[in-house]
Amino acid sequence: SLGANDLKAGIGYLRSAIGLDPAALPLRIALVKALMASGHNAEAESARNDILECLPRDADTLRVAADLSLQLGLFADAARLAGEAVNAAQTSRDASPATVETISFVLARALMANGGKDAAIDLYKKLASAQWDMPGRIAAMLDWETELNGLGPDSKADADAVADAL
Repeated sequence: SLGANDLKAGIGYLRSAIGLDPAALPLRIALVKALMASGHNAEAESARNDILECLPRDADTLRVAADLSLQLGLFADAARLAGEAVNAAQTSRDASPATVETISFVLARALMANGGKDAAIDLYKKLASAQWDMPGRIAAMLDWETELNGLGPDSKADADAVADAL
């Protein structure tokens, strides 16, 4: 595992690399994750905000920002950004249905984390009933079951119903 000095050096290298290529989303993602790993969540949130300020607000950037927000525990931000990402993907000429569905998973997890269980369940049901190949449908159902199980005993019946549908 990396030591504190390794993380500190890595964060410095990432910041330097971003200075050379400000549009490099993978570098920015790595910086946010390195800051989180080093316990600097306020700086990680600021680096997440930089992604939104410095890069186009397209579906991919918004999805990444939503996912990072989930990891940071910023559940309301995650839900808002994931909703924006779905809208951006739905209106993009380049986005495939699979892209919209992938972003919808992030939205469902964000809704669940933000206390929007009913809206998340509705979205998971929609995702699980989509005309995907069987592995895609199973992935949707497993993701849904995992999220429900994470809510604790009150959602056990919901999770069991999903497992039965598998």
